[in-house]
Amino acid sequence: MVSQSGIGATMTISGKYDRIGTTATVGTYCVQNNVWNAGTPQTLEVNYRTGAFTVEVAGHDMPTNGSPASFASIFRGNHWGATTSASGMPKQVSNITRISTSWIFRTVTSGAWNCVYDIWFHKTSDYKTGPYNGAELMIWLNYKGTIQPAGSKVATVCLAGATWEVWYADWASFDYIAYRRTSTTTWACFDMNTFFKDSLSRGYIDGSWYLIAVEAGFELWQNGAGLASRSFSVTVC
Repeated sequence: MVSQSGIGATMTISGKYDRIGTTATVGTYCVQNNVWNAGTPQTLEVNYRTGAFTVEVAGHDMPTNGSPASFASIFRGNHWGATTSASGMPKQVSNITRISTSWIFRTVTSGAWNCVYDIWFHKTSDYKTGPYNGAELMIWLNYKGTIQPAGSKVATVCLAGATWEVWYADWASFDYIAYRRTSTTTWACFDMNTFFKDSLSRGYIDGSWYLIAVEAGFELWQNGAGLASRSFSVTVC
C-alpha cells in the first residue's frame, strides 16, 4: 500500500514490494520496501522528491544465521524489471572508468541489521527481469547483531581509505562477494569501481559482464525501526 502521510513530500509504503520513484529528477532513483523473505510488517516513510527514507515499522524476528527478512533500499538501474531512467546501466565492467557514490544514513542501537550497498551483475546486456546470472557484490558499512556475510572470509584488504574483510561464496546461479568494513561508519563517499577492480583481480567477476543495478539500504533480520537513509547518489561513468 502506498499512502500520503500529509507531511510535505512524504509518503508511506507498506506493501511487500511497494516502490516509489523520486520526482526531483524524474525516475532517477527508486525506493523500495522489498520484504522478500518474510510475512512480517514493514513500513517506510519516503520523501518522494529526494529519495530519503526511514524505516518506521519493522516487525521482523528472523534467525541471524540465515537470510534477512527484507532489504529496505533505494536503487538506480534495473531491480528485477523495475527500471530507473538515465542510469548509465547496463554497462560492461571493462568499460567502467569510475562510479562516484555518496550515502549518509542513520543507525539504531537495537535489532539485527546491516547498512549495505547491493550491486548486481549480469553476464549479458539484455537483462530484463528475474534472477541475475553474474554476481552480487555487497559493501557492508555498518551492522548490528550476530550476522555476517554469506560464504567464507577469504582476505582482508585496504580500499577506499578503510580496511575490509572479503567474503566469497560460489553459488549455483551467481557468485557472491562481500566487503565488510572492520570499523563501522554512518556515511560513504568513494569510487565503487575500486571494489570492482579488486573482485576482478580475484576472478570473482568478469570484465565482459554488465553492471545492472546499484542499491543501498538496510537488510533487516530483527527489528530495525528508526534506520534512515538521509541522502544517496551514484553516477556510473
